[in-house]
Amino acid sequence: MSRLLLGIAGVLFIGLQGLAQTVINDDFIKAGEVKTLTAGTNYLLDGFVFVEDGATLIIEPGTVVKGKQIPSTSDNASALIVARGGKLIADGTAEKPIIFTSELDNLNVPNDLTWQDRGLWGGIILLGKATTNRGIDGQIEGIPTGEPRAAYGGTDDHDYSGVLRYVSIRHSGAELSPGDEINGLTFGAVGDKTIIDHVEVFANLDDGYEWFGGTVNTTYLVAAYCADDCFDYDEGWRGKNQFWFGIQGPDKGGRIGEHDGGTIQETAPPFATPTINNATYIGPGVDNTPEGDGGEAIILRDNAGGYYFNSIITQYNGANNGRAINVEDIEGPDSRERMESGQLVFRNNLWWGFGNGNDLEAIVTQDFVRAHFEANQNQIANPQLRNIAWGTDRALDPRPVFNGPAARGAQFQSDSFFNNVEYMGAFAPDAALWTDGWTALDAEQHTAIVNVSNRMISHVTRAAGGFQTTVNIVNPGTNEAKVTLRPFAIDGTALSNVTVTVPGEANWSQAFSTVFNGQDVSHFAIQGPASVRVSVSYKAAQGDGASAQVNESTITTRSFSLQPAEQDFVFDGVALVNVGKAASEVVATFYDADGAVMGSTTVASALAPNAKALYTFDNDNLNGVALIRITSTEDSAATILRGTRLGTTPGYLYQTVPLP
Repeated sequence: MSRLLLGIAGVLFIGLQGLAQTVINDDFIKAGEVKTLTAGTNYLLDGFVFVEDGATLIIEPGTVVKGKQIPSTSDNASALIVARGGKLIADGTAEKPIIFTSELDNLNVPNDLTWQDRGLWGGIILLGKATTNRGIDGQIEGIPTGEPRAAYGGTDDHDYSGVLRYVSIRHSGAELSPGDEINGLTFGAVGDKTIIDHVEVFANLDDGYEWFGGTVNTTYLVAAYCADDCFDYDEGWRGKNQFWFGIQGPDKGGRIGEHDGGTIQETAPPFATPTINNATYIGPGVDNTPEGDGGEAIILRDNAGGYYFNSIITQYNGANNGRAINVEDIEGPDSRERMESGQLVFRNNLWWGFGNGNDLEAIVTQDFVRAHFEANQNQIANPQLRNIAWGTDRALDPRPVFNGPAARGAQFQSDSFFNNVEYMGAFAPDAALWTDGWTALDAEQHTAIVNVSNRMISHVTRAAGGFQTTVNIVNPGTNEAKVTLRPFAIDGTALSNVTVTVPGEANWSQAFSTVFNGQDVSHFAIQGPASVRVSVSYKAAQGDGASAQVNESTITTRSFSLQPAEQDFVFDGVALVNVGKAASEVVATFYDADGAVMGSTTVASALAPNAKALYTFDNDNLNGVALIRITSTEDSAATILRGTRLGTTPGYLYQTVPLP
C-alpha cells in the first residue's frame, strides 16, 4: 500500500457544500499516538487511513466523517482501518450519533443521496488479535495483500479494539476491482472486550457486516439496503448478538444471512457458532426480483454452525424462487454435521412471505432441516409486522402488532448477556423504534414516526348498553397523521389494532362499531403524534339517557381520590385499567370530613395486566363520606365516570381525571 505523500492533517479546503473540512490521511495518526476528532469540525477521509498498533483514535459524539470518492493517493478507496493493537473510540449517543458517509452527502438535505447510492467510499475495518480457524494470520479482504497493517488474528479472545456506539455508516462499499468491494463494517479476529452497540450500515455496495473469526459481541445492528448480504460470518466467529434488523432493497441484494465456517481450514476448530437472538429480517419482497445470488434468506456452508432464536424472517425473495434456508450437505464434515451435533440450531423463529410459498415443504427443501424446524418450535406464520415498505414515505414500521404471534412467546436465554424480552424479533410491539434519531433509516424518512405514551381511553360505553358511540380524532397539524388505536376486552385480552390516517387540519369521526370492526372493545390505548387528540362521544340510543364526550387521559398512578357527587342525582364510578406487568389488587377506602376511615372495599383482588375494573359506588350508601381513595398495587390508568341515572332529565355523563 502506498502511503499518502501529502501528510497534511489539519489542512483545510472548501468542500462541495461550501463547508470547511479537515482532510485526514494515513499520516494523520501514527503508532502510539492519541488523536481526537471533534464534533465542531467536518472531516474528509482521503485514502486508506490506518489507526496503527498502539494508537487510539477518539471520535466525539455528533462528529461527521466523510469519505472521499476518488482519493488523491494511489489508494483505490477511502477507508478507516483499525490495525491490530489500535483502538477506535467512537462513542456516540442517540441524540448525537457519529456519522460516516460520502463526501457527496449533504446531511441537511434528506435523500439527496438515496438508498440506491452505494459504493461512494470504502468503509470501516476493525482488526484484532482473537482466534480464528485459519491456522495462520489472515490478511483482510479489500486491502492490498502487501500491507502488513491489514493482518488479523492471534490468541487473545478478550482483545479490545475500542467502542462503536450509535454509529451510522452510509453509502459505503467502494468497488476496488470487479466483484471486490469493501463491507460497511468488517471485523477481523476482533475480541469480546470490544463494544459494538447501536450501529447502522446503510446502502453499502457489498455486505453490511462481515466477521472473520473472533469473539466480538454486538447489540442493536442495522443493515439496510446493502447490495449483497446483510450479515456474513466466516472463519470461526463465536460472538453473542441481540436485536439485529436487516432490510434488503427491491433492486439488489444477496442473502440476508450468509454464514460460512472457514476458508483455509473449514474443518478446524474453533467452529463458527455465533448466537443471534431477536433478529428481524425483511427481504426485498416476494413480488420483487432484485439482482443477486440469493435463493434462500439464510445459507450455512463450509462447516458453519450457529444459533438463531426468537427471530423473524420474512419477505424473501421473488428473483430466485425464494426459500428460507439451505444447509450444506456434502461428504465429510459439513453444516449438516454441525446441526446434527447441536452446534447449528434454529429455535422458536417465525418464517413467512417467501417467493416459493408459505408452507414448510416449499420454504425448506431439505428433509433433515424440516425435521429440525419441527422439533425446535419454528413456525410458518405471519409475524404481523405493522407495516413493511421500502420507500421514503415513513411507512416502514417493523414492530409486531400488539396481539400478533410475534408480540409474545419468546424463549428466554440463560446467558446473562441477553436481555430477555417477551416479544420475538428486534422491536418491541409497544415501544418506539430504537432506530429513531440516529440512523439513516430515520433521517432519510424510511421508518414511521412512533410516539409512545400512556394515552388511553379507559372506558367505552358499548352499544350493548344502549348507546350510540363515536370515535373522534382531531389533527390540528398541517401534515396527515397516523394514529394507532390498541383495543382491549374488559379482561385484558388484546384485540385487533386499528390505524387511522387523518388529513392535516381535519376532524375525523366514525361510528365506534365500524372503527373496531364490531369487536367488543372495553378500553383502548392510543399511539400517535402528541398534538393529535382522541375522544369518544356517546349518545343514548333512546329516551333521556346520558350524552357526553369522553377525552383521553395520560395519567398513570397507584393512588387517586374522588369526592362523591350530590346524592340522588348522579352516580360515581371508576374505570381503572391495570397498565402494570403483574396482577393488581385495587381497594377503595372511604373517609369522613375529618379524615377518619369509615370503611373499605376491594374493587378487584387480582386484576390482570391490561384488564379493566369497572366499579360504581352506590351514592345512597355514601352518607357522611367526604373522600374516596382508590389504591392499586400496580400502575393504573384510571378515570372517574359521573352522570345522571338512566331516565333522569337532563341526562349527562362525563369523565374526570383523578387527582393523585
